[in-house]
Amino acid sequence: MNKWIAACLMIAMLTGCAEPSPAVLLDAEALPVTKTKQEIEPASSGKKSELSFEQSTREKNGQAIIEEIGGQSFETEFEAWGKVRFVAAKRTEPSGYASLQLSVQGRNGNLLQAFPATDLTQGRSLRTVTAVSFRDVDGNGQRDVIVLAEYEARPEAGESGVNYVTIPSIYLQRGKRFVSDTQLEDRLFAAGDITTIMDVMAFLRGRHAEQSEKNARMPGGAAMPDEARLRNLCVAAKSGDYDESDIIDLYTQAYTGSSKDADWTFSEMDEDMMYGELGGCFRQETETATAKDEGLKRHAEGIADAVERILLAKSAIDYYYNGGGSMWMHMASRTHGIYGYRIFRYIGMKQQASGQEAAKYDALVKELESDLRYWESQSVDPVFADNGIGIENKQPEYDEEAQGLKDAVRSLLALTSAKDKASIYLLNFLAKDLVEY
Repeated sequence: MNKWIAACLMIAMLTGCAEPSPAVLLDAEALPVTKTKQEIEPASSGKKSELSFEQSTREKNGQAIIEEIGGQSFETEFEAWGKVRFVAAKRTEPSGYASLQLSVQGRNGNLLQAFPATDLTQGRSLRTVTAVSFRDVDGNGQRDVIVLAEYEARPEAGESGVNYVTIPSIYLQRGKRFVSDTQLEDRLFAAGDITTIMDVMAFLRGRHAEQSEKNARMPGGAAMPDEARLRNLCVAAKSGDYDESDIIDLYTQAYTGSSKDADWTFSEMDEDMMYGELGGCFRQETETATAKDEGLKRHAEGIADAVERILLAKSAIDYYYNGGGSMWMHMASRTHGIYGYRIFRYIGMKQQASGQEAAKYDALVKELESDLRYWESQSVDPVFADNGIGIENKQPEYDEEAQGLKDAVRSLLALTSAKDKASIYLLNFLAKDLVEY
């Protein structure tokens, strides 16, 4: 996608979050990477964690032993938390079976998030972590996490002749949480010979180049459109007499092509990218339309910021309320994309000075306030910790997101107090999007 899918999950993922082109995404500058044996030498581990996992100190919890993996934990910074510590630890059972525990800890050692285990590692015993990198993998402007670790090979799965295989774990940052990108993990593992961070990035670059070649030879465009075709698609969408559903159909046809040509799978991530391109197209047009009117430009930026915060908070609420899962990330990404178009339409209506419709506006405000009260009153069940030790209470995180949603909606209402048709158009969509899924 050319600009954020944004973040956000839902998101983020929707103006402060831009969606870079695939080339920019893949060439994003990384934070320091722990080098594997193939990449010179291991990096130092940084400051020791004072609480949960202390370097070179084994903590017994029941019969299992947990120890931090030397050289694979770092002080770093993530957009949602600021300065934190990323910790990689090895949990060894009495049987000798070992698993990987990844977490983000606060500066005082408090646990901010334990990462879910990668599906590919189920039933495999961990040997060691070989590389960690923090990069913007999905182009939403936030650092994501790439981890490469060695696990026992499975002869029954055709992994004969080797003792260990390297398995990638990819975690996308979505506000104050990280979500597994299982599709990318599967593709990387299936590709084989992925043993370094540079291998991961080369795979992504190669996939983009391969797709561009496929575009050139396939009639009907049954593949990801290249840059020139995306520009033409954007021009057609903006200049044609299309409503929202027509524009979605237009983009979907361009990405999937006709059934007789389609030998390319339209995956969840690819659909996210489609909506990111769609939203980016119309956000650029909004910037162009307001360039000569400083007041309207500031208003558009304020609207976009408030909507961004609403969608990010709502996607986080859905994640906690519905027990996690990557589907909320995908829904947030697509919702963010379509609001690029909706805000463009909103600004166009503002420029036409549409009249007031106070009764309809007030009714929508009551509906939004009812939605907010509903989400504020909800409780979420404790869940098993991702590290397998006890349960975690997610209510504080949920309550924080519910308050963030309330604050963002109040900001939007202040910006739409003119109670005109443009405001009613935008609030009508948000009222629908804030109801329970």
